Amino acid sequence: MLENVEEFKTWGPLNRGHHPIKAKAGQTFERFVRQLKELGYEVEYRELVAADYGAPTMRKRFFLVARCDGRPIVWPEPTHAPADSKAVKAGQLKPYVGAYTRIDFSLPCPSIFDTAEE
Repeated sequence: MLENVEEFKTWGPLNRGHHPIKAKAGQTFERFVRQLKELGYEVEYRELVAADYGAPTMRKRFFLVARCDGRPIVWPEPTHAPADSKAVKAGQLKPYVGAYTRIDFSLPCPSIFDTAEE
């Protein structure tokens, strides 16, 4: 299993080892997936939004699952959605969780912009 930023799918060759070659974006990723399949793996990948599963963030992440044991790849079903969605109103899903509900604003937290004297 692999988790990364969604741009991982654009992984490709680098120009002189430093900068991506735009015309070849995604080629290295495609080769990686092809090689996994050639080794006998079933490969699936997709982007998931953390908030859809109850995390207090809208962060989107790329997930790749590869199996070679003959068992199916099973993706989780979302458990949360926007509060005004039909699924939440029908009681099928829970409303998104805001980060503010998980942060204790009473804890002291100095600013990163304070000088040493402050």
